[in-house]
Amino acid sequence: MSSKRLLVFAVSFFLIVLGVSAVDFAPYGFSQTGTRNVEGIDYAVLGDQGGGEVLFSQSADPTVARLQALKAIVSMLRSWDGLTISSIRATNDAAQLMVTAMPSSLLSGTTELAKALPGGLVFWYDGSIDYDFRIMSGNYAVRMVGLFTTSADLLGSMAQAYADPETWLMTSDPTFAIKQSAAIGARVAVLEASISRLQVSLMTVLNSGTFTTLTPVSQAAIDWVSAKKAANPSMKKADLAAAAKKEKVQVSDKELGIILLVKFGER
Repeated sequence: MSSKRLLVFAVSFFLIVLGVSAVDFAPYGFSQTGTRNVEGIDYAVLGDQGGGEVLFSQSADPTVARLQALKAIVSMLRSWDGLTISSIRATNDAAQLMVTAMPSSLLSGTTELAKALPGGLVFWYDGSIDYDFRIMSGNYAVRMVGLFTTSADLLGSMAQAYADPETWLMTSDPTFAIKQSAAIGARVAVLEASISRLQVSLMTVLNSGTFTTLTPVSQAAIDWVSAKKAANPSMKKADLAAAAKKEKVQVSDKELGIILLVKFGER
């Protein structure tokens, strides 16, 4: 093997071990200036046309389409009005290209959004450029996901989600409304159970004498009266007493009056 071929082989092997292949980035507006290890990951350090750098790692060789997408995403980020970037990292694997930009500042009017983006702005390419990241607002972590169109459109959506996350989630995430309804239903169920216990306790007090043992109204009687009133809300105490006698339900006139008063507000 000639010394020239041996040198080419050695360089290629070295780059493969680093996880950085000998990709020609120049046609896409990047110049490779070296390599860097960050948190155990080896990156190619690329200078871009905006004067910044992009850290690029790969577990599969990028296609022409992905390199073109990388150029488009980086160009968009560099030209985004109001966005100042601290770092850009790109990762290419067999499935897709992912680009993460960590903003040091992102203004929407006078509102600073960078602090609300702990995971940065994340873009994906797998035939189309999409975004998928979260923006924090109060107790909400709002997922921003969709097909990228323009930075202005995306910033507008982010500003709305940050300003009013609950409304944004209600209109953009159908599962959120379902979860909220379920949570409200659960709270209502707990409240109803508490009210029911209070009613039973009050019925017990009203059914007992001042100096006698507490005498609860039977749950069976309460349920029977509730079912009768649900079927026919116009039923009065006399109607219920007649029905109880006919159906041999064990409930006194006093207990009927107490149930009607406490549970239905009727005398």
